[in-house]
Amino acid sequence: MVPEQFELPPSTFEYAVAAAASLCMFFLQRSRAVGLVAAGDTRVSVLPQRGDSQLYRLMETLAVLESDGELRFADVIRLETRGIPKGSTVVLISPSGEISLLDPLRLLHRSGLFPVLIHLARETFGGPASEWDLADAARRLGIPGYSLRCGDPIEKSLWERSPRPLWAA
Repeated sequence: MVPEQFELPPSTFEYAVAAAASLCMFFLQRSRAVGLVAAGDTRVSVLPQRGDSQLYRLMETLAVLESDGELRFADVIRLETRGIPKGSTVVLISPSGEISLLDPLRLLHRSGLFPVLIHLARETFGGPASEWDLADAARRLGIPGYSLRCGDPIEKSLWERSPRPLWAA
C-alpha cells in the first residue's frame, strides 16, 4: 500500500509553522544552534541550542502556537533581536504584504546579523494580493528572500526553486 502524501491546510499560519519546523530540523541535523521567536496569542522565545533535545523543544513549541497575535511583525523583530550575537542568521517568516517589513530587515542587516525572509504569498492562500513582491524586494537589498505559495512543497520552495538555496544563505 502506497502512503498518501500529506497536504498542509491552505493557511498561511500552517505553512509558516511547517516552514519553521523544516528549517529547525534542517539546521539542527547539521549541528547548528537553532532558536525560535514567535508571536501569536503570546510571545514565545526559545534560546538557541544544538541537539535532539532542542529539536523536541522547538517542535513542542511550534505545535502549540496560536496565530492570534496583536503585535506587529516589525515590533516583534525590534523587541526580540536585541541580544542575538553578530553574525547570526535570523530567518523571518511572514505573510505580511507591507513594504515596511523591509525596514527591520535592513536594520538587522546593518547591525551585523544575516536576515533571511520567507514570504508567504497570501494571495495564493485566498487573501488579498500584495502590491509588492517582498521576497524579490529583499533580494534587491542583498537580503535572501524566498516566496512560499499555497500548494508548493516547502522543500522545493526553499531549496530547489529559489534563486539561492536557503542552505547557502
